[in-house]
Amino acid sequence: MNCDLHAMFDEMCESFHSDDEIRVEDIHREIMKHWLDFLSAGFDATKVAEMMPPREVYTHYDVLISHGAKIDATELAFELEDADYVKEHLAEFALREADINRIAKEWFEVDFNDDIKTLLEAGVDEKVVFSMSNDYLIGLMDFAWIDELIDTLCIFSENGLPIEDIKEWVFENRNFDVNYSIVWDEEKWKRLGIEATDEIIKSFLNNEKSKTRIDDNIAEILEEKIELPDCITPEQFLEFVPIDELMHYSFETFFMIGGSVEDLAEKYLEKKGYRPEQACINAMFELISEDPAVIDLSEFVNCCNKCTDMTDIDRRNYYDSLSEMEGVDKAIITKLL
Repeated sequence: MNCDLHAMFDEMCESFHSDDEIRVEDIHREIMKHWLDFLSAGFDATKVAEMMPPREVYTHYDVLISHGAKIDATELAFELEDADYVKEHLAEFALREADINRIAKEWFEVDFNDDIKTLLEAGVDEKVVFSMSNDYLIGLMDFAWIDELIDTLCIFSENGLPIEDIKEWVFENRNFDVNYSIVWDEEKWKRLGIEATDEIIKSFLNNEKSKTRIDDNIAEILEEKIELPDCITPEQFLEFVPIDELMHYSFETFFMIGGSVEDLAEKYLEKKGYRPEQACINAMFELISEDPAVIDLSEFVNCCNKCTDMTDIDRRNYYDSLSEMEGVDKAIITKLL
């Protein structure tokens, strides 16, 4: 019997390396009839495993190993040619010392949170899974599924990915919706150690990283006269919003959100100065209306008189309004007439 087994085994080993696919398939079927006989007779277990179909090698892995077979579990995973099956048994491949990081990177895609959980639970390195998830995370961001994005990032945090890695990714990839969410829903992001920094506030107020977006935060705040998010101070608002934007919408809103007329006048004079232009004159008048002391009345009158777009009626209207204010030098404003 041993002679017969030897002859059969030698013939199968020789034929298995043939280019004839049909012959190889025949050997696959034949080896499954005798593989235990070959092992029991002490034949080379590694050669026996090589001639078995990959799925059968996986199924009988422990028996083959116990008989001394040398099996590369990583290569076996690829030989199975069934990514779903391998993913389902990934934890077992890890126990068999397969390089599951390589398997995951070369074979799997991340389309859902469940994919992430499966890979992490199987032991794939969290940084590898995070890198694999980049397109998925960007997709959540692009579709403004911000709560889902936060939940997914928290999965990584809870599985050992350093918070700094997550913060770095958010800062590098953030778009309008992320900036908006961090500013208006800062508590949600604190789960990830992310707060509304000056950079994010500036991006939010100036719509950076979202040049094609229709929404305009400045318009939303100034036109609708809504309150500022808690994380933005009037000082930051004044620092990051261009003075021309404030002039365009009205300084009144800045005062409504608690801004100082002195700070606003300082910024206005630094950026614009005294210009004989209608928009600038209107802005100066608003500042004077809040506090006549913050604008040089003589310069204001000068600008009015030099402005080519201003009519006598306009100057008269300014005069009438100013004469009703306390603290206005009447001798100076009479030069408007």
